[in-house]
Amino acid sequence: MLVKEHDGDEAEHLCRCALRGYERALGAEDPSTLVVLNNLALVLLSRGNVNVEEAEALLHRALRVKKATLGCVC
Repeated sequence: MLVKEHDGDEAEHLCRCALRGYERALGAEDPSTLVVLNNLALVLLSRGNVNVEEAEALLHRALRVKKATLGCVC
């Protein structure tokens, strides 16, 4: 919702805070943590070219964890 309202800075900040909390509480490999990781990547992508490399790295991280915990997710 915040991204749609053009408050990308706030959306990014909230996603980063949520990710830290989920990683601390549930661990980096928990499915809920991966959802937040994916959401942060989407927020970064929605903000334009500046954040594409970081977003791509986050999506690759989520995919690596999913493959390691679930097997091939082709």
